[in-house]
Amino acid sequence: MNKSKTNKYSSSFTAGTLLFNEFNSILDILRFSTIENEKKRIISENLFKLNSESARKRVLTEIKKRVKSVDRRIWDHYYHCDDKERKALLFYVILKSHPIMFDFQSEVILEKFRTLHLDVKKEDIDIFIVKKSADHPEIDTWSKTTINNVKNAIMLILTRTNLLKENKIYSLNLHNQFWKKFLAYGDEWFLELSLLKKSERENLMGMAYETS
Repeated sequence: MNKSKTNKYSSSFTAGTLLFNEFNSILDILRFSTIENEKKRIISENLFKLNSESARKRVLTEIKKRVKSVDRRIWDHYYHCDDKERKALLFYVILKSHPIMFDFQSEVILEKFRTLHLDVKKEDIDIFIVKKSADHPEIDTWSKTTINNVKNAIMLILTRTNLLKENKIYSLNLHNQFWKKFLAYGDEWFLELSLLKKSERENLMGMAYETS
């Protein structure tokens, strides 16, 4: 599996979990313009529908970080998706932009799914954070509030992506056409992190090979 180029952990994803509504509100900008060109309008016209200007700027900063991590064609893909697929795609964007989410998904959620230990608790995140702090000294600079926000955000992201329901792990059941796009992006690892079975992944890769 390929990780994001930047390995340093950031807690900035706590600014707004999936940011589903916010991404939807600027989809035309993502497809036909750039955030840099439109940032003044995004803030002044309150496209995110957030009360305070500071909140708008914080969310915009986080969205810019996520957008930089993915290919621009993602947003045309996103445009043609239904809501469930859009949430899965935004999860992919988070995995690309936030190594802490990539590592938690691959080392905790995927491992639990493989071993059929499907319950997930905040204590699992505590154990993960303690384990990772040895290689990620930036964690030691986080306050208790930040760590709590990180734990809440991870649980919410997984729940809103539909990978967690009532704190139990589920795979994503989406159309083959959706998954095949990630093979074209060269990110077949996302199929595994979305908890597709090996046979499903091999079938998709076979289909992609036949049509290539």
